Amino acid sequence: MNTKELFDEAIFILSSFILETTKDTNWYLVDTATNNYTKFMEQGMPFHISREGCKNTIYGNEMVNILSRVWHDRTHFENKFDFTIEGEFLTYNKQQIEIYNAMFIDGIPHRVRVAVTLLLDIEINEQRQYYEETGRFVENQYEFVYNKFKERIENGLT
Repeated sequence: MNTKELFDEAIFILSSFILETTKDTNWYLVDTATNNYTKFMEQGMPFHISREGCKNTIYGNEMVNILSRVWHDRTHFENKFDFTIEGEFLTYNKQQIEIYNAMFIDGIPHRVRVAVTLLLDIEINEQRQYYEETGRFVENQYEFVYNKFKERIENGLT
């Protein structure tokens, strides 16, 4: 399996997991969601999920991207992880363990499990780092994540 095929397989598995894990979460779509942690915790459920920035995502589907935010925000909320770099890393760790265990139970090959957790790391941590460095969100998530994924796979930096 080449890098692009591995990337596509990882997206498929991550998307499938997201669809399954969010099916019973209470949320609704808004034009702009808060990025203030205190306000977010006060709002609680149902989550206010923004439709902003859902073009050019790794999922290729606006709804899957929105549901990835539902899963991500639910993880922040349930674990009281704030929106700092450290809070994002803790959220990633929690989600990485959750999806890795599900993939292990489902018998997903090790190389693909590593690719999925790498994809999640880039999607959460690398994009957050980009935001910290530039003050902007990544405009083309697909291109950004794929290039980072390719670089890390080809250099053995999983």
